Amino acid sequence: MKGADFVISSIEVGDRFKLWREDYEVPRKYGSTQILGECGGPGGTMHSFRIIPPIVEIVKDVEKICPDAFFINFSNPMARVCLAIKRTAPNLRFVGLCHQIGFLNYHLPRMVNKKLDNLKLKPYGLNHFGFLMGLEELDSGKDLMPEFNSKASEYFKQREDRFEFSNLTFEVYKRFSYFPYVGDNHLGEYLQFGEEFTENQDMIDWINNTDKHGKRINRRVLRNYKRLKEGRYLKKGMLAKGTSGERAIPIIEAIITDENSYESAVN
Repeated sequence: MKGADFVISSIEVGDRFKLWREDYEVPRKYGSTQILGECGGPGGTMHSFRIIPPIVEIVKDVEKICPDAFFINFSNPMARVCLAIKRTAPNLRFVGLCHQIGFLNYHLPRMVNKKLDNLKLKPYGLNHFGFLMGLEELDSGKDLMPEFNSKASEYFKQREDRFEFSNLTFEVYKRFSYFPYVGDNHLGEYLQFGEEFTENQDMIDWINNTDKHGKRINRRVLRNYKRLKEGRYLKKGMLAKGTSGERAIPIIEAIITDENSYESAVN
C-alpha cells in the first residue's frame, strides 16, 4: 500500500453465509424478533465483534503506510464499522459504501421513464434503514415523487422474484408515505414489529438463495484469478459486460479530476 492514493477494503470473516444464518437464528431462539441481523439487532452486534477487529488493523496499517490515502469501506455492519474507523483514525479520510442505492438506480429510470443521469435522488437514513424522500428531474426541476408514489406499490408488488420488497416494505410505506428502498430483509433489522409482516421461512430462503448466488460469483472470480495468475487472458467478452454499478470508481475519478459530483448515499 506504500504510496497509495486510495485503499478499498471489502472483507468478511469466516463462512459468511453460515455465520449470517447463525446471526439470524440464534438470537431468535432466545426471543429476539430481529429480521436478518446483518447490521442491526443482536445479530448485527455479533457480526460487529467478528469484523471490526481486522478492519481496525487494516486502518492502522493505512495510517502507517499511506496516511494520505482515501479509504473506502464496503464491509457491513456499515454504521458500526464506520464508527470504529472514525474512533480508530479520526484524521483518516474515508467513506463507507453500500450497493443498496443501486436498486433505486436500476428501478427509478424504468418507473418514471427518465435517464438515470437526469434524476436527482434524495434518499435519507442509515445504512439498511433508508428512505426515498425526494426525486426530481434535473433538466426541468420537475418533482417526480407524485409519479413515483402513484406507481411504486404496483411496480414492486409485481416483482415476485424479489422477496426484498414485500409486506413489511409496503406496510411502512403506507404508514409514513416514504418508500423504504432497503427492502424487508434489512428494514426489519431495525423495527421490532418487523416479524409481524415477514415469514421466517422467507428469510431462510433469502439467505440460502443469496448464499448460492454468492458462491457462483466466487467460483467465477477464482477461475478468472487463476487464468490471470497463469498469464492467460480472460475468456473473450469477460471485460466487455458493462460496469457493476458500484460507486467506488466514480468517486475515485471525481476526487482525481476535482469533479463537483453528487453521491446519493454514503456512510
